[in-house]
Amino acid sequence: MKKDIRLDTKGQIYVKGTGLSAFGCGSHVACVDACPTDALRFGEAEDLKQHLDGAEILHPEYNTQPRVYYKGLPNKYFIAGAVYDPEIDECLEGCTVSLTGENGYESVLQTDDFGDFWFERLAPGTYTLSVAKKGYLTRRINDIHADKDINVGDIELYKKA
Repeated sequence: MKKDIRLDTKGQIYVKGTGLSAFGCGSHVACVDACPTDALRFGEAEDLKQHLDGAEILHPEYNTQPRVYYKGLPNKYFIAGAVYDPEIDECLEGCTVSLTGENGYESVLQTDDFGDFWFERLAPGTYTLSVAKKGYLTRRINDIHADKDINVGDIELYKKA
């Protein structure tokens, strides 16, 4: 499982979603030494250049000199929601959810055990969402404008007659 891991110039390391943080002393950070996956790196950017491939800066639009680099940062938008059957008031797992964008983006996924779905790291734009499940009428939502994170809420699917 990927975690958003951040290291600031004072040696403070944050692991998003875990509540974990640690301090370092000078050039030594204990959690870097203890990390079994080598996910944490500490040092000068020049010395860590080979590890910075694909790393991102949190807010490049600020035009500041970065001190913290991120990998796996969800810095684009998401579209999320949940699917349920209102007649039996139950979440619908295993629904096929398709997302298409005006930019040619296409992705398909399945709802989880709770009927939830998430399309992550989406570029800004307009999207169309389609939800289908065998035995149910297909539901389509047009003109979803992803200029911020969007939760489309609960989507009702009705059984075919």
